Amino acid sequence: MTKPVAQTVESAQTILADISATSRVRVSGQCKLGDVDDNGLVQMADATTVLKIVVKKVVPQGCQMTSGDMNGDELADSADAVMIMRVAEDRPINPGAGELPVRGRTVRVYIPEGLSANPGESIAVPVMIDDATGLSGCELLVSYPPQTASLVLDSVEPGTATQDFAFEYEAGPGYVRIAMSRDLALAGAKTERTLAVLHFTVPETAPKNAELPIALNSVKLAGPFGEDFAWQNDVRGTGSAIAVSSLVCGAVVVAVVDDKTSAPITNALVQLNPGPPFAITQNTDGLYVFACIKPGACRAIANAPDYQTGEASVVVQGGGVSTVTVRLKKGGGGGCFGGTLENAAPPRGGTGLAEALALTGLAAMAAARRRHVSA
Repeated sequence: MTKPVAQTVESAQTILADISATSRVRVSGQCKLGDVDDNGLVQMADATTVLKIVVKKVVPQGCQMTSGDMNGDELADSADAVMIMRVAEDRPINPGAGELPVRGRTVRVYIPEGLSANPGESIAVPVMIDDATGLSGCELLVSYPPQTASLVLDSVEPGTATQDFAFEYEAGPGYVRIAMSRDLALAGAKTERTLAVLHFTVPETAPKNAELPIALNSVKLAGPFGEDFAWQNDVRGTGSAIAVSSLVCGAVVVAVVDDKTSAPITNALVQLNPGPPFAITQNTDGLYVFACIKPGACRAIANAPDYQTGEASVVVQGGGVSTVTVRLKKGGGGGCFGGTLENAAPPRGGTGLAEALALTGLAAMAAARRRHVSA
């Protein structure tokens, strides 16, 4: 509701101003309310400057804090940016009939659970809100492990609820401040929506089998008339964590055989792409074993003297053994892939001796089965 209130300005004259129960209009000295950039006009750019002050991208000078404090709470924040936008668009800054702020709600802002990534991967972390009705301004302070060896923030972008909001953010070691505003309040039924999306990279150096906390240290929501949601509602913020998995490699057994006779070819060079940088030659009766390959699709490429180059696709399963047969046709001069020949690397996390013995046994059994079938 609104009521007339006597306000005293610097000239000692008394004026009447209609104000809402949640905002005040003030005039102070030579500082023009809303004209944050001091160009004589109240414009959208003034609201953007306020948002930059909120995230500490801009250090306020001169009249900026006073001019930016539209609702008289001695702060320049996203609520003030909203009111500046409304003035710039010739919208009222006091609620009209039926426009009173929604009250008595519990509004939850949260980062969802179940986030996970492998070392070397990127991950999008959304900041969600369960009811954005009436929202015009928002400020978030999100923190995460500051060590770049654990987590790297790449960028921040508006969410599904805030695509048309003015949006600013500034990141520092282990934190990011986000501020956004628009002149009209969000409408619609209560539903979960995204306020912002943080894009991280989990470096290869990140601790394995660990949880990297993503905390919501501060949440501030504002309506279209300078009101803080927390004045009339219960606003709750909840963080989460990124579970860093231990990337489990898989083994690949490549059988290289003659295309016509299916006889094993024991003098081939075999390479996986993507895979180790060099081909391998060590084999057991034409079975070439790669002990530890990153899970995913790859191609096995084989080359041997007097044979044409052959290849076949295989999908590497983490923690398992994948098999593929490459059939080579007679003809061609053979040749090398280039570089020094090396054996495949052992699985990570151990010496690889037990794994190598197991794979050699597997290869031998596979060869025995193949000879039995041929017979």
